[in-house]
Amino acid sequence: SMQLEWHQELRFVVSRLLQGENFINHSLSHSSVNIKIGNSNRNKLTKLRRKLNNSNPKVMLTAPGFRCSYAEQRALLWRWRHWAILDNMEDHLTLFVNPDWAWRTSRDSENKGKAYSIMQIARALLPLYIPSELLEGFKCIRAFVLGLPLTRPQFIFSSNSLHGNTIFKMLVAEWQKYGTELHYHQHGGGYGLERNLAIETSEVRISDQFYSWGWTKYGTTVKYLSPSMPSFNEKLKRTKGILLYCLDLPRSPYKLHHIPMPGSIETMHRETEDFLRFLPSTEDITIRPHPNDFGWESTERMTNIAPHAKLDTSLSSSFLRNQRASLIVHDYLGTSWLESLGLNIPTICFYNPNIYKFRDEANPTIDLLHQVGILHSTGKEAAQFIVSISQNIDEWWRSSPVTKARNTFCIKY
Repeated sequence: SMQLEWHQELRFVVSRLLQGENFINHSLSHSSVNIKIGNSNRNKLTKLRRKLNNSNPKVMLTAPGFRCSYAEQRALLWRWRHWAILDNMEDHLTLFVNPDWAWRTSRDSENKGKAYSIMQIARALLPLYIPSELLEGFKCIRAFVLGLPLTRPQFIFSSNSLHGNTIFKMLVAEWQKYGTELHYHQHGGGYGLERNLAIETSEVRISDQFYSWGWTKYGTTVKYLSPSMPSFNEKLKRTKGILLYCLDLPRSPYKLHHIPMPGSIETMHRETEDFLRFLPSTEDITIRPHPNDFGWESTERMTNIAPHAKLDTSLSSSFLRNQRASLIVHDYLGTSWLESLGLNIPTICFYNPNIYKFRDEANPTIDLLHQVGILHSTGKEAAQFIVSISQNIDEWWRSSPVTKARNTFCIKY
């Protein structure tokens, strides 16, 4: 909801607070904020789909996170048409609001004194960072949302919408008061694994029922529900190549997770470069860079080190891409390594153990993956291991120790 200049100004305030400046000795002067919600490009499609949908569904699906082909999605929705509909709530709205600096700074100035801890800084910045769609623009947006032609369902299911869909969040908050149940599904990596994961805690707390990829916690609030997977074409020919998935992240911290942050992002890039350097040949490597570079120029550095490697920036299905590879390598632990392990494709990952921290109950399984060569602590170590199994990757992957370690991990995560 905030314009870039506002964020830049707030970052300056943070730096001054870290230097011990008094909380009330700063000022922010933006006169207006442009709020945009929804997707203007899909507005017509959303309205058309509603005309064709069941007008009184039992279940509404909003960004359910189908991990299958588009054709399979449409076939599923057709079979479920009598009781379920898909509505991704992408209605478009744009409005300008004036920041309520009297309210924001009055709450901010309550935190007087010096900033000695991260919690003090967080309390001081919270009034400034509250999204304008939830403060100055809340009344207008709520009226817009409640005016949408949507029938309240008995259940609403999603795996992504609590992250950034304002319409979804507002409607669910309203509908839950009248008995609609929110059923939410894990959508990515880290859940059940990372020592602390704020989005997991929040999503489980908000949901009437949360579905994981295998792990359990919080009593009966969390149940296991395997994510849908595509039907692989058994006749599709696999290549002899290695597919390398790469992560990139912004140059400024934007969330507190056990993931690389500025200072350790550079280390992640160096490890990926080392991985490419220590392979005897990169002609059979396909590099899948992160879609955003964030100014690191990491893709350019990788192609300089491995000029004969292929670069894949296509929009094709990741599952089709994965099925063609003889080995998939990940330079981070996110969503993609869980998918390739779950699909039983030979998988190797390298990551910084000083950054990624796991829960006590997950550590024995993580140790098993290290012992059989799936997980590595450096890019060099991963490259050297690949060289050692390069003549018999499938034999290594099908070996009893690797199969046992993979199955033990996949059952839970």
